[in-house]
Amino acid sequence: MISGMFLMSFGESMAVAHWMTLLQTKVGIELQGRVFACFLMVMSMTEPLSYLVVGPLAEHYLQPLLEPGRPRADLLGPLLGAGPARGLALLLVISGLLQFGWAVRGWFYRPVRFIEDVLPDAFAPDEIGDRDSLQRYEDSQPLDRHCPSGGFANTDRFFRGVRPQGILLTLIVMTDNVLPVRRGVGGGPVGNAVDALIDRFFRCPSGMIARGWWRDPVAHHRIFDEVLTVLDLRTDDHLLEIGCGGGTFVERALSSGCWATAVDHSADMVNLTRARNAAAIQDGRLEVVQASAEQLPLDDGRYTCATMMNAFFFMDGPAALTQLRRVLAPGGRLIVHTVAPNPPATVAPGVLVRRMRCYEESELVSMLADAGFAEPRVEARDRSEQLVTAVVPA
Repeated sequence: MISGMFLMSFGESMAVAHWMTLLQTKVGIELQGRVFACFLMVMSMTEPLSYLVVGPLAEHYLQPLLEPGRPRADLLGPLLGAGPARGLALLLVISGLLQFGWAVRGWFYRPVRFIEDVLPDAFAPDEIGDRDSLQRYEDSQPLDRHCPSGGFANTDRFFRGVRPQGILLTLIVMTDNVLPVRRGVGGGPVGNAVDALIDRFFRCPSGMIARGWWRDPVAHHRIFDEVLTVLDLRTDDHLLEIGCGGGTFVERALSSGCWATAVDHSADMVNLTRARNAAAIQDGRLEVVQASAEQLPLDDGRYTCATMMNAFFFMDGPAALTQLRRVLAPGGRLIVHTVAPNPPATVAPGVLVRRMRCYEESELVSMLADAGFAEPRVEARDRSEQLVTAVVPA
């Protein structure tokens, strides 16, 4: 018993020492508080869960297996013995085997095994000063300033937006990757549960956590900047945004002096957009509509430009483009920002990619032409994103 406890504690000490060193080396000082807090919260969440699970599991399910005279007792008896408390002993053995299997899986998963080499060290500021002031300064800076190539920027962008809902996404990814889930929609009870969570937080966000997530998606600010640059809005433009989320983008677009209509099929997102842009709605410069992209209740030829960001992959692409072609006026311009096929996990985890519709450039061009758009163009961004542009023939 003493030897086992020593070896377990020694292994935990080595793992924690390496993990803490990695965090302090790879994560900027302005983000370390958030990252350590999230790490400790996830770790601490398992303790009360174990108190609820371990006792009943050992007493009601494993202990009967090791009562004297049972077949399993004869099989495992030479190792664990039979009689009182042997169910708990079996549970400890199973736990150890699972931890060992998890370690082996991490060894063969290259992003974890080579994380020391893949992620560059964080840049420390010349003067640290007050942490609150440093945090405010860092939050105001461009998210990709550390690494223009995008490698570290994705990680930095993720941790900058860490909130409790980020922990939930992490748990969804772990569930989908670790448990024997059949890939795709309808993959058994666990797969269906993952599908339901993705629906609730991504496809059609609803609920308190989803509202907190999409109220101001910091990770999307760079995309908003890119699309606004391409749109080059004027005061006489009437913009249509599909998938408006919390209304952050349309708020920034309205600062150009244009008029806008924001559409989302989620009632919670529509309410967020209305609350964020109440003044523009009162002035008559913004209309917020709850509807699906495939069935827009909007007049033909009403808009001079339209856009959608991080939403096209959850839609019926041809149907959505046909609707956009109908509501855009002659000469109207379309800008779609979406995810390319086979994106890295830092852009879209596999649990999401398996439930998304990502198109090759040739497929997007063909869909745009079939919908009646002219001058279709697909520009690759950061090797994992696509900026799609087209116009309605004059």
